[in-house]
Amino acid sequence: EQAEPEKEKTITVVAHQRRPGGRKSLSDKLPRVERIIELSESEKTCNCCGGKLVEIGDYQSERLQMGRLAVYIERAIRMKYACRQCKSKAVMAPLPYALPHSTLANGAFAQIVVSKFCDGLPLHRVSKIWQRYGVEFSAKNMANSLILFHRLYGATIMGLLCERLLESPILNIDETTVQVMNEEGRANTTKSYVWTLVGKDVAVFIYRVHRNANFLFEYLAGVQPGEIGDTQATCFAGALP
Repeated sequence: EQAEPEKEKTITVVAHQRRPGGRKSLSDKLPRVERIIELSESEKTCNCCGGKLVEIGDYQSERLQMGRLAVYIERAIRMKYACRQCKSKAVMAPLPYALPHSTLANGAFAQIVVSKFCDGLPLHRVSKIWQRYGVEFSAKNMANSLILFHRLYGATIMGLLCERLLESPILNIDETTVQVMNEEGRANTTKSYVWTLVGKDVAVFIYRVHRNANFLFEYLAGVQPGEIGDTQATCFAGALP
């Protein structure tokens, strides 16, 4: 009897999807600026017969372009009003700027904040970037503007952030060590702490010179470990001394 032929071994290949080729198109949200690229007068002559070339259409392509940063001086002109009948003191609208007595308008100050805290750039580097655009503004002045903003609005902003934290269904708290140079009354080798409070869509960073976590109840007023849930309560209680 003839032996049955062995069946060939087969494997199943899972179907896969392939991305279409080609480059990703540029965003439709960006404005378009047309640049007409013309032939010179000498190039508008036919190489075959020497006749004059006539326009028959165009070919268009798009490229991402970046130009000079929009830097300008904003001159604020506040109109003054007075009463001609009683000759009272003249009145005018207050300046709509976050930093009083500063040479920075809101947009320029926002650039400092974004560069420092979103892009992680040191202020001396931000200052050098501004110099390339013809703006002389030292890193020290940038730091002073941030300190001034914190003194004016820091408590209000922190209160709003903590309100958002309390709205989160879960709250994570942790601390990490950091060394601060030239801190008054403390050696450069002394450990300090940055506490991080992370909610669903907000994070708060708090600097402290010690690891004692009792201050957390000042920011999380009314929150008790037992009210948050078993897992969160363990994390919250673990942060306490």
